[in-house]
Amino acid sequence: MLKDAIEAILALQPAYSAANTPAMQRRGRLVRRVLPQALLAHHATLAAALGPYGEDLRIEGRDGLGSKSATPWVRFFSRARSPKARDGWYCVYLFAAAGDGLYLSLAHGSTTWGPGGFRPRPPEEMAGLRDWGRQALGVVDEPGRAPALALGGSTLGASYEQASILALRYATGAIPEDAALLADARRFASYLRRIHAAEDAAASAQPRRHLGGQGT
Repeated sequence: MLKDAIEAILALQPAYSAANTPAMQRRGRLVRRVLPQALLAHHATLAAALGPYGEDLRIEGRDGLGSKSATPWVRFFSRARSPKARDGWYCVYLFAAAGDGLYLSLAHGSTTWGPGGFRPRPPEEMAGLRDWGRQALGVVDEPGRAPALALGGSTLGASYEQASILALRYATGAIPEDAALLADARRFASYLRRIHAAEDAAASAQPRRHLGGQGT
């Protein structure tokens, strides 16, 4: 079940270590297998909410490469639009380092890969992506939306905070039942559909703008 997997991950967050301790091994199985499999049980529902972008819906979780991350995550996404978590737009569950809650976020990849590993994208680049994403998303009716993310724990967590354009927070001890979690995930999948549709519209408009600029 979604709720059970989420609560089990949150319970292990206070035992965080960069080393692969027994607690982090348990957390890794939950993040990389159990929660993704619980979401996979609802693949058809999420794919339908994504519309044409749900044909290649994928679900994955990560808890760090080598050293363990203080902010594990599980995301659902279009493989064509976001082949790697550092690229493109997707929906993602982000677990706060302190274990006091998690977020369901609509976000863009916030890092690049280079010498030394992952690096946060420059602040001005992230600001431009957020501005575009919010404009593409338009008005949404989410009364419980989180005003900002507070993940804590690392520079990587801070980059995730800057990548979000819409999020819901679930507090530890008040995780909703699976039906409510799924309803939220379905809505966020529909918001991701809006983003991808706006990307397509922008791409198709570019040649027309180019031709129009030539004039007659």
